[in-house]
Amino acid sequence: MPVQRPLTVRDTLLSPHFAQALVAAGSSGLDREIRWVHILEISEADELLHGGEMILTTGVGFRGEAAERRRFLATLIRRGAACLCIELGPYMACLPEEWIVQAEEAGFPLIVFSGKVRYVDITHDLHRLILGLQSGSRRQLPHARERPDKERIGWLLQAKEYGPGNEAWRSDPLLQPFERLPCRTVLLELGAGTGRRRDTAALLPGAAGCITEAAYLLKRELERTGSPCLADGDGARITLVIADASAAETCRRLLENALLRLAEWQPRAAGAGEALAGRQGAAESRRQAQLALDLAGAAGRSKSPCLFYEELGVLQLLPALNDGSRLEDFVDRHLGPLLLADRLKGSELLLTLKVYLDAEGNKQEAARRLYIVRQSLYYRLERIGELLGSFWHMPERRLAVQVALRAYMLLHPGSLREPEPQTPDARHAGEASSSASRSAASRKSKSSSVLDSGGASVSTLL
Repeated sequence: MPVQRPLTVRDTLLSPHFAQALVAAGSSGLDREIRWVHILEISEADELLHGGEMILTTGVGFRGEAAERRRFLATLIRRGAACLCIELGPYMACLPEEWIVQAEEAGFPLIVFSGKVRYVDITHDLHRLILGLQSGSRRQLPHARERPDKERIGWLLQAKEYGPGNEAWRSDPLLQPFERLPCRTVLLELGAGTGRRRDTAALLPGAAGCITEAAYLLKRELERTGSPCLADGDGARITLVIADASAAETCRRLLENALLRLAEWQPRAAGAGEALAGRQGAAESRRQAQLALDLAGAAGRSKSPCLFYEELGVLQLLPALNDGSRLEDFVDRHLGPLLLADRLKGSELLLTLKVYLDAEGNKQEAARRLYIVRQSLYYRLERIGELLGSFWHMPERRLAVQVALRAYMLLHPGSLREPEPQTPDARHAGEASSSASRSAASRKSKSSSVLDSGGASVSTLL
């Protein structure tokens, strides 16, 4: 499909991927320029489009009323999308009549596939073609392909306006998607035993040796989904910059699926910033990702290894309070007795409280994550209630305790990690220790617990 001008919808129809495709409506718009390819499965598209996109969909998100479908297509036309490609199948058996009418009136191409299509292959091949056309002759940019992602990320995350000396960077074809789309920065922390880690210069022609195999594999997995990505590995941390306007939940699914390929590197935690536009936005996303990682890394295992900045809620305010003493004073005021007890007696009350609250007061789940029996957990919770006071579970106090826990983890990165899975021998030893704890707990005859089944309250000790 050799073309020396901007890629158009008509050009793509010559691709083998479109051999079985049919232009169902809007053929007068086949000369629309395609600037990017985007897979879209939701009906709310207004914030995701910048103009010139080829939209690929299976129709899974457009099975509502005819009015909703009309609004969706009207949004694509109004935002200047190049065309809409639909895979007919279980989600959309036939093209909606209202779409055909709208597309014909606007000269907006509707392309249908009668069978299953690999959208990942289409996005991969067309993105390579688009970037090649934007770069022009490779001889005009002899060093563009030789630049490692480390340098591209370093330039992209500088929070500066464009100025002299930036022209060469702005003409780099591999940075073009990051100029047009919002960028989300992700920081991934690997485990201590990080499997195989070797230079990938032999695996990836033109890549620099600073890109680790793990970073390269993660980059490759994300790009297979059609998300342009820059990746760099440094020590046990990977930095990703993803050019994507998807919502956090969509990005989370992509990341979690990609992380499955990195099992041998023991992915520990990932922090993701918001998807923000421009270099200043990319730099702010990097700051947000660091804060999310600080908390996610300390939180240990959870339902998802990825913590997004959008999910931090009130915890987004913590950096502003970290002025040297204010945050430490807040932690000491609300957690001081537990910190002192842990320091003097080698207990794990602070970790127990953190896991218990993260488990939303589910004692069975908290005991499982701590690898202790429930009687041991009950004893620890009694001790926590004794030290924090009987009213710590009230809404305002409870919120303060939860914020103080996260503040402590921010001040002490790597703290309060949940225990790793135990071997059978270690588990038996822990059970023996737990039996001793239960005996000690039973001797506290003058204390009683009024912890409810949800774990939302702690008693006043008699």
